[in-house]
Amino acid sequence: MPQNVTSTPSSNDRLSCVVIGAGPAGLVALKVLRESGLNAVALEREDDVGGNWYFGRDSSSVYQSTHLITSKRFTEFPGFPMPDDYPAYPRHDQMLAYIRGFAKHHGLYDAIRFNSKLSNATPDGQGWRLDVDGGQTPLFCDSLIVATGNYWCPRLPNFGGEFTGRIMPSREYKSPEQVSEKNVVVVGNGNTGCDIAVESGHVAKKVYLSVREGRFLMPKFMFGLPSDEVGDWTFKWGIPRWLRAALSWFPMHLSVGPLNLAGLPKPRHKLFARQPIMNTQLPVAIGHGRVEVKPQIARLEGSQVHFVDGSSVQADLLICATGYQLRFPFLPADLLTWDKDHPRLYLNITPPERDNLHFVGMIEPRTKFPELVHLQSELIANVLRTQKAGDSKHNAFLKAKQTSPSRSEQSQEEFLACEYYTYRKHLRNAIQQLSLS
Repeated sequence: MPQNVTSTPSSNDRLSCVVIGAGPAGLVALKVLRESGLNAVALEREDDVGGNWYFGRDSSSVYQSTHLITSKRFTEFPGFPMPDDYPAYPRHDQMLAYIRGFAKHHGLYDAIRFNSKLSNATPDGQGWRLDVDGGQTPLFCDSLIVATGNYWCPRLPNFGGEFTGRIMPSREYKSPEQVSEKNVVVVGNGNTGCDIAVESGHVAKKVYLSVREGRFLMPKFMFGLPSDEVGDWTFKWGIPRWLRAALSWFPMHLSVGPLNLAGLPKPRHKLFARQPIMNTQLPVAIGHGRVEVKPQIARLEGSQVHFVDGSSVQADLLICATGYQLRFPFLPADLLTWDKDHPRLYLNITPPERDNLHFVGMIEPRTKFPELVHLQSELIANVLRTQKAGDSKHNAFLKAKQTSPSRSEQSQEEFLACEYYTYRKHLRNAIQQLSLS
């Protein structure tokens, strides 16, 4: 049952740092910061921890049938393994129970203020004033750690025209009952779009999957093992991407087959240049006639959806699985420097122009997300400790992030994507450089 723990240090005390969000990333950050001796608490808008995995809450985008797309051994918190009786790819409710077990095991509940949605974070001298909805007493802290996640603000296309049916972002899709006996167009062929199309095909009157470009489909198991475990060996051995792609080509095609035979467009990018889609059921759904592939939408007209190839279909519902925008509505609009659709951050963690604002979890690795967040949090803790101690290493870190070249040509997808071993090396190097002797 959800808990409503509100025990926190006095609101009149100035805190070392406040973590915004008590999902997986926020919990890891809170644990590391407190173990580093910092006076840290977290603000959480819901009545319990879990973030995106708290199914049914406003903060959650998961649906009833959601499972992990990375295996449990590569999604565990460092030092806190998932139960042995969990399947290789746990359900969302199992993941939520595991997250709450982590928070209880490390005594984090007493450091979290629940039902506390941050409305404004205002620079206040060398620190921050934090105003919380509901008339709660403001908090004051030296540093702010943002862990609000990447999957809460949908990016909706501008289709043009008027639609008399419903346009629904995919985060509002929760169960097949929402599409029962409807003509449905699912827009987007990422993991979410493919999952929803396949699931909807069992109960909807008709399902169309609108695809802008081709994506590779990857099985969840290879040689009897989770695919990410197999793929991790190739990274450990330093095998170049072209050879990794060649080694994966045969088992992938054996389980999926040529995509064009299923009516899906051939990807224009090379294998592993973008994240593969962990779904091998889509070709089956297409082959059974439960899902029909369509190109991009050209315009909407009443109940008609017109596509760029000149075809059109009648639809009751459009489900847009078209990604998310990075947004931080509680921060002043001019606080961050933006490169296109993402903020400029050193190591995806800290803005060059500010020394008291940090982000955790703003990455999308193919595997081991919690371990990388743990390293991000260790780096932040070292930054805060060296800052407090006036250590010369802190000034060197400031210079490094301020002189780091901007990559303004990156898209948001490229900004968030990171290769585990390379990014881990960068984080470890930065942590070592900031270590207090």
